[in-house]
Amino acid sequence: MIAENYIIPNLEPLVLGKQSNTQPAQVLDFYPVVDPENVFIGFVASENLMLNDTMSVDPGISISSSAHVFQMLQTLPLSSHKALAVVNQEGKYIGIVTLNQIPEILSNFYLQKFNGAILVLEILPKDFSLSEIVRIIESNDIKVLGLEISDNPVNNSMLVHLKLNSHILRNVLATLERFNYDKISYFQRKDEPEDIDIKYKQLLHYLDFD
Repeated sequence: MIAENYIIPNLEPLVLGKQSNTQPAQVLDFYPVVDPENVFIGFVASENLMLNDTMSVDPGISISSSAHVFQMLQTLPLSSHKALAVVNQEGKYIGIVTLNQIPEILSNFYLQKFNGAILVLEILPKDFSLSEIVRIIESNDIKVLGLEISDNPVNNSMLVHLKLNSHILRNVLATLERFNYDKISYFQRKDEPEDIDIKYKQLLHYLDFD
């Protein structure tokens, strides 16, 4: 799970001061540029591939080949070229990764291979307790396989994304609501139609229509 595992194959960099008569094998908006010592310099736009010593090359962002994939995913959106150069311990260029690879990268995460729904809880930082959330969920015989936390800048709350080992969320949602976790979203849930049917029958009973 390190950056060098996601390098685009068969993409040779352009060398500053060296004219190339061949088109790159991959079609990209920007191409990596190195100096004659294979040190990464930056990126050049695809419409101008004939390099010379006086050409201005846009600076780019590089990342270590041993950087964890999470660091790579955090850094990629910061690049105006939608790409990162990957360099070895000596600072030599070895390849690039691009923003377009993120869906493929995410699909390879181990947790994505498990069946189960995803819960998203909106919580104020002062109210956040991971141990309490896990205890509530696991009290319903459901396991938390992983989580991710992001900010909600609209109201300065936290979004806690929880990967579970079950698609049946009826009981755990009811328990969370009893503990005042009322701002909940969910994905890949399979028991919702049954919940709707139950609520419909409860309404008919209340109206004395059954």
